[in-house]
Amino acid sequence: MNQKIGVLVNCPINKENRQKLAENFDLHYAEEVPDRDALLAEVGESISIIISDGPRYIDAALMDQMPNLALICLQSVGLDHLDVDAVKERGIKVTNARGTNSASCADHVFALLLSVSRHILANDKSMRENEAYEECPKFHSTTVNGKKIGILGLGSIGCEIAKRATAFDMEVFYHNRNAGLDVVGGEAPEREPLCTMENVVMSPHLAGNTEESWLNRSNLTRQILMEFREGEKLTNQVY
Repeated sequence: MNQKIGVLVNCPINKENRQKLAENFDLHYAEEVPDRDALLAEVGESISIIISDGPRYIDAALMDQMPNLALICLQSVGLDHLDVDAVKERGIKVTNARGTNSASCADHVFALLLSVSRHILANDKSMRENEAYEECPKFHSTTVNGKKIGILGLGSIGCEIAKRATAFDMEVFYHNRNAGLDVVGGEAPEREPLCTMENVVMSPHLAGNTEESWLNRSNLTRQILMEFREGEKLTNQVY
């Protein structure tokens, strides 16, 4: 019987993924022990994989506690929480979860956009406090249909936002390093500085926190670990 590969779980994972991963891997949960350093002093040499996410920084010191670390599997998109130079020096492979929450984020952007433009929260509050009387204060709103929307960056989320904006008959403007002709039409949009447009700036920090995106990340993580175990090409490999 093959020995199970050691995995340091450095972030929350759902119950189903715990059970399925445990069938093929030896899991050690960093956040369920009082002292992670003590845990790694005991099992660090057996760890080949670390599962982590955005809020938890992975630096050279942490990597050194796992001398046989071969794969960092990120359940997030960016790399700003990872010491990339240290990864390259050690020849560690890195995968991320790009694309798993794009649709959820784009949905949330339009939920916020509609909420702000239609004053949904203010009108809902007024109706509840005044028992929906005809004379209750009403906040005049505007439709998003036919309006301009500026998208800063046409990554996977930006493209999903553009698709939804098109469904609302909005005029899509964007700023991106490359042309997004397949997203916004047959020709590049007229150059109009986004900062001069009447717009809403949104920061949907919890946009990807949906059941669907959690499931997508869980399935992708499990797939990548099995690919590593079988020596196959890794999905979403960054390094």
